Amino acid sequence: AAVIDINQPQVCKNKGCGQTFKERDNHETACSHHPGPAVFHDRLRGWKCCDVHVKEFDEFMEIPPCTKGWHSSS
Repeated sequence: AAVIDINQPQVCKNKGCGQTFKERDNHETACSHHPGPAVFHDRLRGWKCCDVHVKEFDEFMEIPPCTKGWHSSS
């Protein structure tokens, strides 16, 4: 298993997050993200997890994350 330096800045890979975090600051509500897949269908864009769908890509990028959890670097 890889040894992780708890003070090493990492980028969260969770969808809708993308923040830099340190493992020592990570906790069960540290990350706001979308756990479900993005949905692109009939000119609508959105997230399956929170059932929000918009027409414009800019609006899609602004859909607020619907779930809190741990930051993930993988």
